[in-house]
Amino acid sequence: MPYRKTVSIEISPEHTRVAELTNGRKNANVLNVLEFNTPAGCVENGYITNPEKLGELLRSRLGEEGILTSNAVFSIISEDILVGGAEIERGRKKDVEQEIRTRAQELFGLAGPRQTDPAVEGEGVPAEETVPDSLEEKARQDTDHNGVSIDDYYTAYVEQDGSGSDWSMNVIIYAAPKDLIESYDRLAECAQLNLEATDYSGNAIFQWTRKTFGPEAVMLVDLRCKGSTATILTEGVLRVQVDLMSRTDGLVDALREYQEAREMDEFAEDSFGTYGEDRVRKEAEPLIEEINSLAAEFLSENTEEYIDRILLSSECEGAYQMASMIRNRTGIETLTVEDLPKKTLVKDDSVFADMNPSRFLGTIGAVIAPLSFRSALEGGSRSMNAHERVDLITRILLIIMVVCLILTAALCVTYFILRSHNKALDSSLDQVK
Repeated sequence: MPYRKTVSIEISPEHTRVAELTNGRKNANVLNVLEFNTPAGCVENGYITNPEKLGELLRSRLGEEGILTSNAVFSIISEDILVGGAEIERGRKKDVEQEIRTRAQELFGLAGPRQTDPAVEGEGVPAEETVPDSLEEKARQDTDHNGVSIDDYYTAYVEQDGSGSDWSMNVIIYAAPKDLIESYDRLAECAQLNLEATDYSGNAIFQWTRKTFGPEAVMLVDLRCKGSTATILTEGVLRVQVDLMSRTDGLVDALREYQEAREMDEFAEDSFGTYGEDRVRKEAEPLIEEINSLAAEFLSENTEEYIDRILLSSECEGAYQMASMIRNRTGIETLTVEDLPKKTLVKDDSVFADMNPSRFLGTIGAVIAPLSFRSALEGGSRSMNAHERVDLITRILLIIMVVCLILTAALCVTYFILRSHNKALDSSLDQVK
């Protein structure tokens, strides 16, 4: 991303989080943050179902906070975005994109591109389905996403740093439903924003962790009411990224009540432990066991590897209680984002005021290296909105002005050279006379 102001936005069914920032060389420079409740019925599993209502509210809230930046990046939280890894050959961009789509089809069990009967005029009709040659082929077809084609997805990829060779590279492949991505196009248009990228929150968190911890081996657990993830990186390379299967809505509620009880001091020490801590332990047990199993499985499969620390990011207060439980179960140093030294997250954390900074990991990470879910090969380009057209026209005019200045300078230099030459010639003629 260029070093200019950008509005990064992450929307869940409960909350909308906005960060106005510039992406610095070491960490993000957050200028302003904003958080408000998402209107009911506007978002479902990441899909923007009412872009007009949400776009109007977003535009209004940005104006109230004095955020005038129109360049926007969306960080999407959705269980419908598919993630996998593969090794592919290096080559021209178009060839790499074609290989990515082929691998995505294989990785995620998607049906191939839709075939049409060339004999039928107009839009064509689907070709007849082929009979599977084996039980294995039939099983593969049965595991397809209900026959959903790769044509229904945009794909993107991230090359793993320090991996691969001169001839190949290891990549993380993402596949996002087209209607999911296009719902953010409509939202950007309704909010009068210039959409620069639509990123996946998992990639945003991965990019932030890689940039922040560099060569360390880190396991980041991002705890949310819905869509919690676990990410393991070693030496900046993504090794594991999975959606946690344990339900966390009850745990998040328990942590909130636990923190509120401590702050309000409503319970005596003896009764508080029974009311608060016991409920947190009960709700957290499945998740902690899943985290422990994931870490143990990774270490058993990679005997020469280790995990330096587990970092817990939570959208609610009271995460330190969870960190203590994870540390006791796994035996690995466990911290919360709030435990990190100042300026680790951003240059100046005063903009967060009394807000939990870990809630904004998805928005901060989205400006580091956002995904590009479209390519010319996929035919996924969209028409420019008004802001993009103005931006394009402005750039063209600037180029024209620069060219005119260069031509003017060249003409001036040529004029003075010719003038000097003529004076020298006149002097020579006078001497001859």
